[in-house]
Amino acid sequence: MFKKDERLSKEEFSSLFHYPKVNRGPLFSVYYKKGDETKVAVMCSRRVGNAVKRNDAKRKIKACVQGLKLQKEAGLLGFLVHKPLNKVASKDINKAVSSQVIALGEH
Repeated sequence: MFKKDERLSKEEFSSLFHYPKVNRGPLFSVYYKKGDETKVAVMCSRRVGNAVKRNDAKRKIKACVQGLKLQKEAGLLGFLVHKPLNKVASKDINKAVSSQVIALGEH
């Protein structure tokens, strides 16, 4: 779990999804906004499944993001999971997270 200063506040969360910088992938979308520090939020749509499957998907994404060791200049990141991740291998999720975050940094 992320510490309180590593999570997005309600205001930051709302502003993040109105910001045009987004990288859409087959499993999830990554929203990005420049900021002073790195903050992360993960949310799942109901299409992913019941509460157990949604929590599992969020847990997998959070584990991958914590493993990335994001730089301070990364800014605000929001992950919107829109496909079930229960049949996807962890290494594939990790690869997808890192490639989408790197792609955002290049824009």
